[in-house]
Order: sequence, then C-alpha cells, then structure tokens
Amino acid sequence: MYNTETWRITTMILLKKKRKAVRNVCLKRMEGLNKFTDNKLMERTNGKQIPAK
Repeated sequence: MYNTETWRITTMILLKKKRKAVRNVCLKRMEGLNKFTDNKLMERTNGKQIPAK
C-alpha cells in the first residue's frame, strides 16, 4: 500500500484533473443542449426566436 502522504497527493492531482475534465464535458453538454433547445424553439415558433429568460 501507499504511505498516506503520496496517496493524498496523487488523489488530489487525480481529483483536480477529473474535476477539470468533468467541467469541460458539462460545458460542452450544456452548449449542445442550448443549441438543441434553441432549434426546437425556432421550429415551434415558426422561425420567430424567443429571447431566453
């Protein structure tokens, strides 16, 4: 097993990397969702775009 100090450091690094990756994925997914919902709104309102609230 690891001694606690190196274990703590590695977990910190991994968590930081993971968090960054997760944030990027979330941002991309949000962008995709926003584009998708915008398109649906455009379709529903016959090309008249509703301003986002």
